[in-house]
Amino acid sequence: MYSNVTAFNRHRRMAAARAKEAAEVEAAVKPKSYSDMTKAELLELAKERELDIDAETKKSELIEFLETQDKAKANEPESGGGEPDTNEAKEPTGEPAENKGGD
Repeated sequence: MYSNVTAFNRHRRMAAARAKEAAEVEAAVKPKSYSDMTKAELLELAKERELDIDAETKKSELIEFLETQDKAKANEPESGGGEPDTNEAKEPTGEPAENKGGD
């Protein structure tokens, strides 16, 4: 099968590298659910989102809080605020433009 120990070890390293790459691709494609995460990971996620959560909060409460935040974020309007964007192009109304030249 293998001509020597070096070839065997090279094969093992290559197989391990392929398995690691496949796991990384799978992890990137499939997002982790909150229940699969550790409490430390959940606390870090809350910190990244700038949420004020006590470190002594139970894991189940953290999950519930993060899910509530996700739902609230999903229900927010996409405009990002309540003010209209003043830089948007305005459609012509058919009325003559105001003369601002001081005539």
